Amino acid sequence: MDAAVETLNIRASIHKLGAFLQRKIEGRSTQAFDILLFGTVVTLTAVGLIMVYSSGFVTALKDFNNSLFFFQKQFISCMVGIVFLLFFMNFDYRNLKILAVPILVLSYVLLFIVLIPGLGRSNYGAQRWLVVGSLSFQPSEYAKLAVIIFMASFLSNKSRDPRSFRKFVMPGLVITATMAALIMAQPDLSTAVSVSVLVFVLLFLARAQIRHLLITGGVGMVSVFILIITEGYRLRRFLAFLDPWKDMRKDGYHIIQSLLAISGGGLSGVGLGKSIQKFLYLPKQYNDFIFAIITEELGILGALCIIALFVLFLWRGLKTAMDAPDRFGGLLAGGLVAMVVIQAILNIGVVLSFFPTTGLPLPFISFGGSSLVINLCAAGILLNISRRRITKQRKLKKRRISPAA
Repeated sequence: MDAAVETLNIRASIHKLGAFLQRKIEGRSTQAFDILLFGTVVTLTAVGLIMVYSSGFVTALKDFNNSLFFFQKQFISCMVGIVFLLFFMNFDYRNLKILAVPILVLSYVLLFIVLIPGLGRSNYGAQRWLVVGSLSFQPSEYAKLAVIIFMASFLSNKSRDPRSFRKFVMPGLVITATMAALIMAQPDLSTAVSVSVLVFVLLFLARAQIRHLLITGGVGMVSVFILIITEGYRLRRFLAFLDPWKDMRKDGYHIIQSLLAISGGGLSGVGLGKSIQKFLYLPKQYNDFIFAIITEELGILGALCIIALFVLFLWRGLKTAMDAPDRFGGLLAGGLVAMVVIQAILNIGVVLSFFPTTGLPLPFISFGGSSLVINLCAAGILLNISRRRITKQRKLKKRRISPAA
């Protein structure tokens, strides 16, 4: 009798221990996130730091008498961005739906302030930066994130009918037009187009009517064409893209030097830090054309590895969007993935002479504090959505198992 009681006590203890461990494991599982997505972002950012130094130390030494100038600024931006990434990883993304309107309003305020003489800083003929002490910030980068959050919130409202052009599509067009107008006043056509494309992508993901998308897309393309042909330097850039060798000393110079860097790298590259084109031949080699230096130093194989990382980001990001626990999370994740991937495609396409020069940096890699911080914010939000996705999947699995148990 005593032995039987002892056996029952042992079984009860084992059962309690098992239940305790299960609760701990489930508690920790709610803290899980997409490790592949996280690793991809960290790798891209680390590669960016290395390549900003490698591609920019010659210019930094010449212009600032400090070979570490660009690296130091990028490193500081990286640290700030990581803080935001960790914050948004642990900040419930659903709160962003509540904050969508204030976030958008702040974006408009910043875009307006940067245009005020004395407050916005001009560089290369464009007034795009706000300066606080030794730090500078580009409001148009924040605007892309703000638009995604607002449109994801607006389009996820169940009361919005996707079949209605006036109630579903028109508000997005108003946001696009007004924000693009402020960005164009800087002027910055490439970012204005980026904002418009992001709104279009979100309308597509929200299942807007095809005929409405065709109308908005057509109007957008015509508008961009008009903006190109009515401004001399934009038209020259476009014509240089079609035939860079026709004006190889001026408007075609960037593209030609970029192609020379790529062709000089071969399959395995000339070696890290050994680029020739960064010795003041290729302009913006640490920013817009950093992919050309990557290809020259690390070769086609190195360039393909960078492209593979963006493909991995696309895969995990879309997986997060499709498995998001709610419509807002799905649209938000889809918009954030589009922001990073479309910009990467455009940047690499420009470097390879597939597209006209746009001035868009390569996400996570190019020099530029505002771009890096905003992209790390976006990655943090994506990782937070992925945590909710994993939790949701495990809860569904548990429900399927429970009846049988």
